[in-house]
Amino acid sequence: KVHVGLGFFTRSSVARVDLRSFFLGLNGTGRTPTMSLASTSTVPSSVGRSRESTFRKSGVPRERWEGNNPNCSLCRAPVGKMTRHHCRICGKCVCSACSPSFVFLKGSIGKQRVCQGCIAVSEEAPVLQERLTQLCGALSQICDSGEAPRPRTLDEAVALCEAGAAPAMERFASMKSRAEDADAKLAEQRLARERLDDEVTFAKDSFISLGIRLHAMHTESEPDREDPPTLQDALVYCCAALGPLTAEMKRPHMFRRKRASSRSKTPEHYNRTLTESDNEDAESTKPPRVRRSFCGSGTSETGMSWSSPTLNHQTSWGADPTLECHVCNQKFGKRHLRRRHQCQVCGKCVCSKCSPNSLQLDETGRLGRVCTPCVASIHELPAFQGRMALISERLAALSAGKGDYKGDIQALQENSACASIELSLAQAEAALAAMEDCKDEEKVEWMVTGEAPETSEETLERN
Repeated sequence: KVHVGLGFFTRSSVARVDLRSFFLGLNGTGRTPTMSLASTSTVPSSVGRSRESTFRKSGVPRERWEGNNPNCSLCRAPVGKMTRHHCRICGKCVCSACSPSFVFLKGSIGKQRVCQGCIAVSEEAPVLQERLTQLCGALSQICDSGEAPRPRTLDEAVALCEAGAAPAMERFASMKSRAEDADAKLAEQRLARERLDDEVTFAKDSFISLGIRLHAMHTESEPDREDPPTLQDALVYCCAALGPLTAEMKRPHMFRRKRASSRSKTPEHYNRTLTESDNEDAESTKPPRVRRSFCGSGTSETGMSWSSPTLNHQTSWGADPTLECHVCNQKFGKRHLRRRHQCQVCGKCVCSKCSPNSLQLDETGRLGRVCTPCVASIHELPAFQGRMALISERLAALSAGKGDYKGDIQALQENSACASIELSLAQAEAALAAMEDCKDEEKVEWMVTGEAPETSEETLERN
């Protein structure tokens, strides 16, 4: 009865037993144990202090938790005092149905309650690690940096992706500078060609006007003219009037005779035809357009060349003949006091010490045993979200040909908590697909040599 009473008053934290008077009564002093009621605000609880200090060591600090909301943050169901809880990882206010899992946090005492949103990441950790490994391998092939080592953890996979994006940034920055130099040279050549076209047009108009005046001074018929005339045709037409004009000058009695039919034509007709011919020549002399995928938006519907693996809990497991734990490498059996278990996420055989966590993995509410490496991804989720968002932003900037992404890093870090790893990884894969198209030497040859360029509508308007 004494133990039951003490346990009741300690757990409820509404009564305090005077232990000194209680033990004096047991020693024969005749005093009975006394109890005094106290409010929860004035009497601190040692259990509460220990738990509060434990929560602050890992996960979200207590001061950053959500308030006591009347509804669950996940299912929006109404909650009361007995069904309201806070996830120790994200700090959201959830109900009992949305937080049935308990895990060991670093530096905590006992299992702590975790919501279903944070638990879902541990189930997808093997799939995310495999996709990050493939993404790192593709970056290594683009940069010709050799085969990248296979990461063992999710943290190593993200670190390898970050290391692979750095040489890609340098390479595409140099390619962008060469492309800008080629565009500047093309602009200079275009201006020189326009000046030359103006000079040719002026020369043709001058020769045709002179030829009309020369042919008007003799009585012979004019030669046929090309329509539209070129500079060579205008020169031939002008020189053709010199011979008849010389013979006409030798005959003074015929010098004053004019032919009205040969004088009726004016230079305006030739000027109009010359203007139309210049426009057609300018269009015919334009170089063929070649689409540049380097300056494209980088949003490809085809995605990456690899296929993302899927996680199947039951069908992917098989009989594992190993006799040792995959985590601590200790032998199983009664002799070694280690029971054999199987992780419900990765399917590896582990001992009880390496799989103390129980998570809800299906809709039936059944709790399954999960090893510590799979649960470790839950604690690293906020860091992975921010780092994957930065990687996807850098790859998107490279595929779009910007080369400068530092201006958006601060805003990206502020919104990294709301970003999804799946969304960031999909954006990185789409940007990488556009970068792989730019690796073809035929598509980037114009950046170095300046041959067969293609300019967009905005570039033409700017020039």
